[in-house]
Amino acid sequence: VTDESDNCTAAPVVAWVSDVSDLNTCPEVITRTYSVTDACGNSINVTQTITVDDITAPIITGCLANITVSNDAGDCSADVSWVAPSATDNCGSVTLTSTYDPGDTFPIGTTTVTYTATDNCGNTATCTFTITVTDTEIPAIACPADIIVNNEAGLCGAIVNFIAPIGTDNCPGATTIQTAGKVSGALYPVGTTVNMYQVTDAYGNTNTCSFNVTVVDAENPNIVCPGNLSVTGVCSTIVTYVTPVGTDNCPGATTVQTAGLPSGSTFTVGITTNSFMVTDAAGHTATCSFTVEVIDNTPPVITCPADIVVNNTSGTCSAVVTYTAPVGTDNCPGATTVQIAGLASGSTFPVGTTVNTFRVTDGYGNTAQCSFNVTVNDIDLPVISCPADINVNNDAGICGAVVTYVAPVGTDNCPGAITTLTSGLASGSVFPVGTTTNVFTVVDGSGNSASCSFTVTVVDNTLPVRDLSPLPDVTDECSVTSLIAPTASDNCVAVITGTHNASLPITTQGTTVVTWTYDDGNGNISTQTQNVVIDDVTAPVTAALTDVTGECTATIAVIPTATDNCSGVITGTTSDPLTYNTQGTHTVTWSYDDGNGNISTQTQNVVIDDVTAPVTAALPDVTGECTATIAVTPTAIDNCSGVITGTTADPLTYNTQGTHTVTWSYDDGNGNISTQTQNVVINDITAPTPDSPGLSDVTAECTVTSLTAPTATDNCGGAVTVSNNATLPITTQGTTVVTWTYDDGNGNTATQTQNVVLDDITAPVPDVAVLADVNAACSVAALTAPTATDNCAGTVTGTHTATLPITVTTLVTWTYDDGNGNTVTQTQNVVIADVTAPVPDVATLTELHYLL
Repeated sequence: VTDESDNCTAAPVVAWVSDVSDLNTCPEVITRTYSVTDACGNSINVTQTITVDDITAPIITGCLANITVSNDAGDCSADVSWVAPSATDNCGSVTLTSTYDPGDTFPIGTTTVTYTATDNCGNTATCTFTITVTDTEIPAIACPADIIVNNEAGLCGAIVNFIAPIGTDNCPGATTIQTAGKVSGALYPVGTTVNMYQVTDAYGNTNTCSFNVTVVDAENPNIVCPGNLSVTGVCSTIVTYVTPVGTDNCPGATTVQTAGLPSGSTFTVGITTNSFMVTDAAGHTATCSFTVEVIDNTPPVITCPADIVVNNTSGTCSAVVTYTAPVGTDNCPGATTVQIAGLASGSTFPVGTTVNTFRVTDGYGNTAQCSFNVTVNDIDLPVISCPADINVNNDAGICGAVVTYVAPVGTDNCPGAITTLTSGLASGSVFPVGTTTNVFTVVDGSGNSASCSFTVTVVDNTLPVRDLSPLPDVTDECSVTSLIAPTASDNCVAVITGTHNASLPITTQGTTVVTWTYDDGNGNISTQTQNVVIDDVTAPVTAALTDVTGECTATIAVIPTATDNCSGVITGTTSDPLTYNTQGTHTVTWSYDDGNGNISTQTQNVVIDDVTAPVTAALPDVTGECTATIAVTPTAIDNCSGVITGTTADPLTYNTQGTHTVTWSYDDGNGNISTQTQNVVINDITAPTPDSPGLSDVTAECTVTSLTAPTATDNCGGAVTVSNNATLPITTQGTTVVTWTYDDGNGNTATQTQNVVLDDITAPVPDVAVLADVNAACSVAALTAPTATDNCAGTVTGTHTATLPITVTTLVTWTYDDGNGNTVTQTQNVVIADVTAPVPDVATLTELHYLL
């Protein structure tokens, strides 16, 4: 009893009287009786009801931990056994029930087993554990064997067919997918493609198999070289050609030069073989080659000194001679000069002429030589001395006398001098009447001579007598080469043949008087004259002249001649030019004058007709990425005009992608025209260049709905198309990498990445600044969640960590989480205040009486 009072001031006395209990109910109700007595002895009884309620739940012991087992082999389940837990209660007996029993069959997955203990007052306790049956049995799959095929002609691959594998599993629901390679019937590239298949069962177990599809590139590449090239008349020259590039059915073929020199190199004399090899990605090769021949057909040049003439050294048969030996030159280095005849400078040269010959030979077998003479003249005369003159009378009975003498013998500084009787009679001969001069001449080996003479005189006093008088004229048109000598009679000589004073042949037109002399040799002389008359009346005779022809120029190199009865060969003369450079036919008039008043003329044609077109060399392509201009005007070589500059009606500058053909024409002005084409190739291979080396990050807290396109500049100056791979709006927190692509429209692209960073750093804002208290008398079983507004997530509902029901005054903390790592908290008071007194169930209690 907590509150008793009395009308008197003294506090009453309270004493326990009795308890009455109903033991058969739950909760148990006890009625307790108290006696209250005041200071005056007045007393009353009061009762109190005590309810004993069992609110303590039973206790379960031996609750199991979670159980994990693998499936039974070949099944999609497992039989699981365990030891069941037990239960006790504070008030007595307890009943234990379970949702599953040990030994039950459990499917794949997690099953919750719940044990419930219930006491007599209905208090319960539970324990749970899970039984997880894991499918650890991997599915089965088998791939076909590896496949090897050759490429299809002209393709870098082959179409391959096969049966795709399908996996099996102990549990239904297995799926098979191809994770790598290509499907059956696809075009497989050259090389090995790994086809991989994966079977995944319904519980994530996987198994894979794979097989290779190998396509062998069995096709060789192709390569074609230009034709052989030849250049003449030089030692070396820069030669350009179109470098061959091989092709193949597969990309990746590479062409290399395996021999020779690259186009544009300087090629030296000789044959250079240029070989090229193309190798495809499979290692197959093909080759081609061509030659560049540089021919040195220009002979070297050598010039000898002038002929040298010296006299012998006095008293000797020779002389020492020095000279500067010639050295040849050539258009190519390496020429050598040797002396092939004669004597070296400073040698002793013998009397006579020594021919000195030098030959220069260049490195390629072309030769030239020159010669000069070294003549040593023997100017020392030989020496000879004759006997004195002899005077005798003729011997009786003959017209002369026998005379003897000692013949002289000459001497000389050089050996080999020969002495001969060059006039007169030998000693012991019969000398005729008159004076006979005996001349002895000594001649050395160089033709120097010395003579001496003496006379043998036999006296005869009888004159000769002429046989014919007068003599007949001798006539001819051109000349008289001989005269028939008249004769005379003499006492010493039966017949004396006349001698004349004429110089034969006689060729002077007109009358020449010849005097004949008859000399008996003894100083007795008779004379007689004869007329020789020369009168030429026949003109020179000509032969037909052939035309002199040329394409560019022509010169009459051979002067024509005529045949004259008197003069023989007569060289023609003309006042016309002998060399012509103008196209057409030119007439030259030749004249032949025999000097005797007889003249013949004839004409000769000089024909200039150029029929050879200019000769061109292959033109290289002019290339550029955006624009290209032919800066060098090509030329051709003409046999007459030399270098001819090409002309064209086509533009020289191009800005459009592709290959443009320019046609060049070369006109030599003589009606001969050559043409050739040149390619101008515009091929842009340079990707655009982003204007910014790096793109700034785009940042936001919640979303990005649009992106500002960056720009790029192209080398060709055209418009650059800008695109990206982003899907807008971008709402995913974190960094999203956006790839920008710049396309110049010519097949060249460049990429650049930009980070879009979404980072929500703003916490939600509670919708109500202060949460109202929650008031209750006994408990609060549920709370109404407050809300907050977030910049990104919108409305955020608060959560709390309080344990419901709440039976005591509690400060509850609400948390608002926007899901992006930003939270804000707010508190709310839950006030439990029981201000209501209990209400007795019975208005008036029945009195209980106990006997003590």
